[in-house]
Amino acid sequence: MTVFLSHVSAQHGYADSLARALAAHGVMSWYAPRDIRPGSIWDEEIANAIHSCDRMVLIFSAAADQSPHVKREMALADRFRKPVYWVRVEDVQPVQLAYYLSSTQWVDWHGGAKAVAGALLGAMQDEAPPRSIPSPTTGVSRRGLLIGAGAVGLAAVGGVAWWASSQVSRPQENLPAASTPEATVQGLGTVSGPAVVMVRDYGFGKNEPSDLAFGADRIYVACNDDRGLLGVIDPSQPEPLPSVDLKCSITGVAVNASAGHLYVLGRRTKKSGNKPEPAGGSLWTLDLKNPHQTLGEVKGGIGQDPFRVAADPERGLAYVSGGGSNRVAVVDVNTQKVKREITVGDYPAGMAIDPLSHRLVVTCRGTNQVYLVDPDLSHVEVVPVGSYPYRCVVDAAGAFAYVANAHGKTVSVIDLKSAKAVAEIEVGVHPGGVCIDEKQQLLYVSNSGYQDNTDGRGGGTMSVISLATRKRAVPDVIVGRGPTGVIADDRGRVYVANRRDFTVKMLSSS
Repeated sequence: MTVFLSHVSAQHGYADSLARALAAHGVMSWYAPRDIRPGSIWDEEIANAIHSCDRMVLIFSAAADQSPHVKREMALADRFRKPVYWVRVEDVQPVQLAYYLSSTQWVDWHGGAKAVAGALLGAMQDEAPPRSIPSPTTGVSRRGLLIGAGAVGLAAVGGVAWWASSQVSRPQENLPAASTPEATVQGLGTVSGPAVVMVRDYGFGKNEPSDLAFGADRIYVACNDDRGLLGVIDPSQPEPLPSVDLKCSITGVAVNASAGHLYVLGRRTKKSGNKPEPAGGSLWTLDLKNPHQTLGEVKGGIGQDPFRVAADPERGLAYVSGGGSNRVAVVDVNTQKVKREITVGDYPAGMAIDPLSHRLVVTCRGTNQVYLVDPDLSHVEVVPVGSYPYRCVVDAAGAFAYVANAHGKTVSVIDLKSAKAVAEIEVGVHPGGVCIDEKQQLLYVSNSGYQDNTDGRGGGTMSVISLATRKRAVPDVIVGRGPTGVIADDRGRVYVANRRDFTVKMLSSS
């Protein structure tokens, strides 16, 4: 058995004493900072430890009651269905933690760590959740110590541990009743694996995150609103870094890691009556490591209403799709000039590059088609897909493209060799973003849910699909309101941009 010791730094001595007393009984314990690995991210380590532990013991004090970190740990324990016992080291009652603690009784720190450890272990020995425990000489009350844990019903595939956010609001009655290692979820049957939680939430004020890119150990966030901020996230930091103000709506972002470039697509607007209209766009080249430094700007030739940008680093090209046209502009990033235009279907949106053949994949919302364009532009193949294809991604082997069909509940799978759609994967409502974790062989799909989102529950989810089976690997994860862009970094972390609640959520796999 492993016990997670939740405490504030002022009570570190209590945690240390209790850990030694538990170890004398052969019980392992985990607490920070003792068990934080050098160079690791604190919140990920803590989420891992809570997920892996058998019990949580809270060392309760007035400071613990007011600590946001302790509150998050309690929320994780609740979602992971971990029994929680609390030891009171001060004569105070919970206020901020009353939701978790008010219906249960505590152990007072009488008689020292050995007596408290003995009382706790006596209560923990029952296989069923203990409703009451004996009252030993340590002053343990007769009422039950166990906090009723809440439910989360999300499982992982292939031993991958996933976490869904304690910060995402969802009524308990709407959560699937589940436990580890098995959970039965409506429409999915029984899935196996550990439970799931999200670990970090980055806020962007009233700016609307829509598109994401990863490079130089940073996440770059396109905020698609009038303020035109480019957000920057350092995954090791709890808050976003200073944003880059480009003075117009940012619609797309792409990375050229080999050149050290970040390509940012902006759209200016003008007022026509009370309604804003497109007034031209720009494609900026920024320094990847210092995005506040502009290296170049393309103003003309990319259309009045540019929508997304994709980069082909090996060929020194960037592609810009036009939101209100049937054109894709081809930009030479070395000369900062538009080389030519490609004619595709109506309302081109998402784009991806086949890493082997350098073929361009373009989703066209107006025609429900995907265009496959050869690098020399001499050959174009058109593949019918689902309704309103929005974004796409190509796997590292250049074998398949995955297309999110936003007006349905599917992702189309295109065999790039035969240029045919070979499968439809069922996902959530209104899928809008797709990315691949090559190491885990998982496809992540952001689903915006019902677009009005007036019920206050959020409505947005992320589907996690096994590339091997083309089926859900875990139940859909609640991520926020209006999720659009989704991207994975090289450390197994996944980021989802939520336009309607102005956040980027970070999930982490282990």
